[in-house]
Amino acid sequence: MKTYIFLTTDITSLGGIQMYISSKVKFLEQDGWKVVILYSSYVNDICIVTSLNRFRNSMVQGINIPPFLWSKFEYNRILKRAMRCIGKEKGEVVIESHNDSLALWGEIIASKLKAKHIVVLLNELFRGKEKYYEDKLGFYYFKYSRGEIGGTQAAFSKLFEGHKPVSAPEKYVYLIDENPVQDVTCNVIDGLIRKHWNICYIGRPEKNYVPTIINEVVLFAKNHPDKSVQFIMLGDKEKYIKLYNSIDQKPKNLSFKMVGTLIPIPKSLFAKVDVFIAGGGSARAVAYENGLVIVPDSNNYLANGFLGYEVTNACHCEDGDIQRPISESLERALVKRVQDSMEFYYPQDGVEACYKQNMDFIKNSIQNNIYYPEKKILRSSKKMSFSRKAAYYLSLTCPSLIKWIIHHKK
Repeated sequence: MKTYIFLTTDITSLGGIQMYISSKVKFLEQDGWKVVILYSSYVNDICIVTSLNRFRNSMVQGINIPPFLWSKFEYNRILKRAMRCIGKEKGEVVIESHNDSLALWGEIIASKLKAKHIVVLLNELFRGKEKYYEDKLGFYYFKYSRGEIGGTQAAFSKLFEGHKPVSAPEKYVYLIDENPVQDVTCNVIDGLIRKHWNICYIGRPEKNYVPTIINEVVLFAKNHPDKSVQFIMLGDKEKYIKLYNSIDQKPKNLSFKMVGTLIPIPKSLFAKVDVFIAGGGSARAVAYENGLVIVPDSNNYLANGFLGYEVTNACHCEDGDIQRPISESLERALVKRVQDSMEFYYPQDGVEACYKQNMDFIKNSIQNNIYYPEKKILRSSKKMSFSRKAAYYLSLTCPSLIKWIIHHKK
């Protein structure tokens, strides 16, 4: 038996990670792998990506918080729950983890199972509130030395920023393809009205740069009062309405269209939009459809450039990228049309090709069963914040109250 274990973020929400896992699971199972998905969710609603619903019985509350922040009692309780969800698997076991907390749990679990553990750098931010990469850089250097950590050059630069510089040659590249765009009928998209300029944001409304994006679109519309502008937003309607209501002065020439969550994204959307604003998997999806997409930077909320024209990284600013305010990038795209004089190149690998590359990545890493010491992972002087601890215990004892709090925060 071959078992592939994901340690990932909340699978009930919607984002590039959920789409990526959903697409990859199909190829893993076709290739004879049993798939287990360990995740944490304070609410644990039905999955928006419906194909993931069958994995909801392997929720492990607490793995979204680093193991070194837990008491010994809670650490052992969470670890036992994770091991019960996995079961007594025999044969080849591979673990793939997706962020700073999960990577540490993944290493500990891998040492118990004598499994291969790879870390995939899927975060956009590596420093700041509730980010723990810098606390355990020794662990990440260890995984780097074994070829067990994958990402982009920009991700590696941000991970080790201010410390020992590292390079990310070809062997550290880890390809992913969320495959979110499909040729399906959608009345909502078919009913979109064509304005002089249609601008579209694809992504989660919770992303830290979304308020800036909205303000920059408002500014762009104010700068062109003689043109009609429509801002189309894909994602949770209720959260977008809250952001919309926070705008003080809405220009009369700007209309907002909140189309809600669309899975998959209809191909017909691309004929209705002049320019997209998106990052990560959403930006790649647009580029794969030859769409014009502005990539916002998650650190300073500026635009990194047009993906496939000026930049190749869908998440991070790289050396040589020229950053501008998003409103200025909209000016370049819609008024000056600078992209017309540029060459576009952004090849699509496809889910199957990415899957094969991922399997080769695992084979090319060091194969002996040596792990970063558990004692070093658990060693820390930091303490968990009261709010995170309260949310955790409430989710265990009164999940309905957590749902009520989240609903009334919208």
